[in-house]
Amino acid sequence: MSANTTAVKFFRRELALAAAVGAIALSGATLPAAPPAPTPPKVWTAAPSSDPVAARHDGVTFGAGAAPKGEGLASLDDRVVASELSSRGITNLLDRYFKLNGISEADQESIKTVGALRELINPKLNIPYGEKVRRVRQIAKGIDTIIPTIRDPEQMMTVAAIVIEFGVSSDVNSLEYWGEDPVTQAQLKPMTTAVLKLLDGASKLAQAQADEMAPKLHGANDPNGARWQRLDDLAHTAAYNRDMSVYFDALATSPKDPARKTMAEAAITGLKEFDNADSGVQPRIKNMIGKLNMVSGNYAEAKKSFGAIIAVNKEIVPAPNPFEQYDARYFTVVSEIMAKDLAAAQADKAELDKWETGTFPALLKGIMQPAAIAAQMKGVSAAGQMLQWRVHVLEGELAKANPAAKKKADDAAEAVLLKLRIDRPDLAARIDQQLVNSMPANKKIDDAMPPSLLLALLKKGMNESYKFDPDKPDPVILNKGIEAANAIIHRKDRKDLTQQNVIDAQLAIAHLQDRLGEKVAAINSYLDFATTYFKTDAQKATESLDRAGFLVYDLKKQPLPPAGYADAFNRFQPIAINPPFRHVDMAADYAEQLLKEKQYTEALKYFRMIPRTTPAAAAYAQYKEMIVLHEILKNTNQDPIARKQTVTEMTAVADAVRKLGADAKDDIARIHACRATLLESGLASTEQKDPKKVLEVLTGFDQLVNAISNGTTKEEIAARSAMKAEFLRTALVDRINSYIAVGQIAQAVQELQKLLEKSSGGDGIGLVRELLGKLDEEYVHADIIHDTKSMREIAADEALLTGHLVDWSKPPKQTNP
Repeated sequence: MSANTTAVKFFRRELALAAAVGAIALSGATLPAAPPAPTPPKVWTAAPSSDPVAARHDGVTFGAGAAPKGEGLASLDDRVVASELSSRGITNLLDRYFKLNGISEADQESIKTVGALRELINPKLNIPYGEKVRRVRQIAKGIDTIIPTIRDPEQMMTVAAIVIEFGVSSDVNSLEYWGEDPVTQAQLKPMTTAVLKLLDGASKLAQAQADEMAPKLHGANDPNGARWQRLDDLAHTAAYNRDMSVYFDALATSPKDPARKTMAEAAITGLKEFDNADSGVQPRIKNMIGKLNMVSGNYAEAKKSFGAIIAVNKEIVPAPNPFEQYDARYFTVVSEIMAKDLAAAQADKAELDKWETGTFPALLKGIMQPAAIAAQMKGVSAAGQMLQWRVHVLEGELAKANPAAKKKADDAAEAVLLKLRIDRPDLAARIDQQLVNSMPANKKIDDAMPPSLLLALLKKGMNESYKFDPDKPDPVILNKGIEAANAIIHRKDRKDLTQQNVIDAQLAIAHLQDRLGEKVAAINSYLDFATTYFKTDAQKATESLDRAGFLVYDLKKQPLPPAGYADAFNRFQPIAINPPFRHVDMAADYAEQLLKEKQYTEALKYFRMIPRTTPAAAAYAQYKEMIVLHEILKNTNQDPIARKQTVTEMTAVADAVRKLGADAKDDIARIHACRATLLESGLASTEQKDPKKVLEVLTGFDQLVNAISNGTTKEEIAARSAMKAEFLRTALVDRINSYIAVGQIAQAVQELQKLLEKSSGGDGIGLVRELLGKLDEEYVHADIIHDTKSMREIAADEALLTGHLVDWSKPPKQTNP
């Protein structure tokens, strides 16, 4: 147990919570018993529960209260069953229960929180201390769902004591003996809030039950009278304990928050009724009123309360025990430090030193064994060193205008900590944190620096990073934290460092860069963590990726993104889209970017990753896949096997797009289908050398083109008209070439005539020349076999096409004779 927990133990000897979880070896860090009883009450035993499945651990019953609905399983309340499943860790059945019954997320958390509480108070479960702390924090987070499930005020007080033991005591120790710390206070606040809610709820519940029972009592001999008395006592006990526990909540509240003073003063008012000889707890009350005045900033009143205990006069009943006297003396000096009264703090610290080396051990001889006294004094010595350190820190703070005096005080403070570090190696981490707080900004970080100091430097940087307006973080401290984190990561000798230290340092770098405003560097560091540690900690890796994504898109909004942004953006996208993160919703944007950059192979990969959850999404993805495959064919030098594979893939995709668009009702799908048809036709002609397939693919193409609307605006009408004309012209050319290839010259002439009628200038003249050559060949063949009918038809076709050739060659259309 640490020095600051063993330094003052008067609660261990005399006090116990009414719900009896056990006293905590910390001044003020337990719930004292209710006055006026001078001895702790026994552990209570709850009445038997009417609910056959309500878990009972040490008399604690949760979930009971619903009226039985029948015999056997039918009598079980659903939430009771669910809570039981949660407490037993039967998650598969619990999840099924949630799903079948449509349980909201809030109710799910409520049930799981009750389950966590049941496990925590089950004496048969050997839960490690750290896990108990984690579960207590979960309970505090869900306290508003816990309280309605508890029907017994004593049970509610038991839960409060559990939260204090595993969620409050350690942080209260830290704040009492080392001073204010925003991070510790932020961690403590939810715990103290939960304690106050539990005790307030216990008081009100006990009072309500007592009030309900009172009219039903029949005289002094009524057997229910003892139960009524017990409820009435509980109501007062819980209210008293709540006022005592306000001190914890005040410690967890920033001194700048006016609520701290308000809550402390209200608690003092409530406790004053016990500041008398009849209460049986007057010394305890005097000390607590002193502490409450101390945290409220009323230092004169605090010293007055502590002074009454120090004087050990007959007005205080019972007489203060040695631990109560030590507490009063110790926190007198703390009050003076907080009031920045250096002279008084130095004088009273010297007086405390004399008392604790002379009077205090003598007082302990009457109540403790020698071995216990020796252990106690070891803790007292450590607590005294902490207090001396705080006096020197105050001296240095007040000597800012005198550099020599300040250095002397700072050196003295450091010397105290270095000695304490040797005496109490178990306090090294906390001591290192204090050493770091006073370390010069230009202190060199190298392999010679102890790992504990590196960790403390990093923690200091992280603590600084949590400051927000109006208190902005100091960039010097943040940069020193980054320097320490890098030293931890790259340290060759990791004897005193864990793998978790290294992991935390990696994430801390990203966070500190983020707070420094170095957003591009932060993006890359978050991505480093996400990609390196996903298997180690998937949740933190995912959170890191999400933060990187936020920064990426936030910077994208700027008119001129910072240097390195483009590279960071391009790095982020594939990491986010690919496994294990699988943000495939981003695949389309990234694929479009790659297509613009002519990275066709990569673009194809990401277009194929687009989720095809709707027909429109599927059509878009297939169309884009087709476009990219076409670009690959045009712009890459593939070997014959790879090219053939590309043609096969493109044909399949184009065919799918063509068929989807043929039945579509929107113009975009029809336009895509037209382009797919022409691409498939072109592949059949140039790559597959299959003119018959060309003709098959182009069947019905004109109708598909004509189904595209003409648009509404003048510009849209012109654009649509040009596009449709180009579609039809390309299809006519493909048909003409295919008819020629299969020897259907008559059909080719008909299609060419359509093309020439719609064209101008030399458009189609090349095809005219090619087709005239074919007709000449056919005419010669017909003449040889004396097929006069075919000869006449061929001659007519030649005359028709020659007319176009003659027209094209007229002087007005040809400037070169």
